[in-house]
Amino acid sequence: VRPFHASAPRHISMSCTVLIIEDNRDNQDIYRTILEHHGYRVLIAGDGKSGIVLAHECNPDLILMDISI
Repeated sequence: VRPFHASAPRHISMSCTVLIIEDNRDNQDIYRTILEHHGYRVLIAGDGKSGIVLAHECNPDLILMDISI
């Protein structure tokens, strides 16, 4: 995982892939829109099992996941 800093130059995000593991479609759309606007490549998984598969297949730079108990 590459380190991220809020003041990092915008071009750093252009090569980064973010995997979002989220079951809520509205949240998926919001996160995707924001991240793609900032130049990130976004992958979406609707549950943990498919998230693990995508993580192994695509080796994302960052994984964001919804954790609810």
